Amino acid sequence: MKKEEHAARLKGVRNGRTGPAISHLLFADDSIFFTRTDDTCVNALKSVLQIYSQGSGQKINLQKSSLYFGSHCPTEIKQKVMDSLNVHNESIHSSYLGMPTYVGQSKMNAFNFITEKVWKRVQGWSDRPLSRAGKEVMIKSVVQAIPTYIMSCFQLPDGICEKMRATVSNYWWGFEGGKKKMHWRSWAWMSTPKFLGGMGFRDMKIFNQAMLGRQCWRLITEPDSLCAKVLKGRYYPKSSFLDSGPTKSCSFTWRSLMHGKSLLECGILWRVGNGEDIRITKDKWVPDAPCHPIQPVGQMPDDLFSRGERY
Repeated sequence: MKKEEHAARLKGVRNGRTGPAISHLLFADDSIFFTRTDDTCVNALKSVLQIYSQGSGQKINLQKSSLYFGSHCPTEIKQKVMDSLNVHNESIHSSYLGMPTYVGQSKMNAFNFITEKVWKRVQGWSDRPLSRAGKEVMIKSVVQAIPTYIMSCFQLPDGICEKMRATVSNYWWGFEGGKKKMHWRSWAWMSTPKFLGGMGFRDMKIFNQAMLGRQCWRLITEPDSLCAKVLKGRYYPKSSFLDSGPTKSCSFTWRSLMHGKSLLECGILWRVGNGEDIRITKDKWVPDAPCHPIQPVGQMPDDLFSRGERY
């Protein structure tokens, strides 16, 4: 694949003008290839797959393979590529690696499977006589761990978080005669940390934002990662991640990251260092002040940086 890329016979897909060109991604036993639909790229990809099959002795199952085209790709181009690669399945799975591949207008429908998983897991314990301590361990180690992976990538709707909270709370207090027992304490108390007198259960909305904030921190501290390069090429090619923001055409994933970024900005600090990268008119100089940037009396350029010997 890399040899064909260097020879300019195979061109990957860029997400943004300055983003890296991606030709393939490998996940466990799955392989995803990205390329253009012109004859040169399609034939190069076909040649690579044939060479791999001959060299490894592993034949690619074309019946289990599928193609996914862009929304504006003409029908005749799609049919031409299908005939060339001998793959006639044009589809994309509704979920991949446990996460939805497409999130439409209805966020509740896209993430309803999480609440169903939580409910089925809790219902499987209904015939087990567990003590309070046993219930606490099962809830914290099993139930509340189910949405962790998805919460690190997407901002779940409030309705989904509320359904998970209700399932956990009802299971904790129990049922009697097919009806819910009295909830003697509020969920605010149950989600309070133990060292403050609560039970230490997770507040899903807060935990969701914390996981997204963690991803934002990785984009800041690991700018050379593939994920950071792809997002930078699409959403903040000429600025830093901290200066980026949501756009009208941004994806649901990017909006979710912006939700985590708002939490990150509440506690993030930066060091002056040698002062060469300080933006005099834009950076926040006084923390917790109503007016963070300075207001110069005279006219100053917006891209003015601090240079000790110059300014």
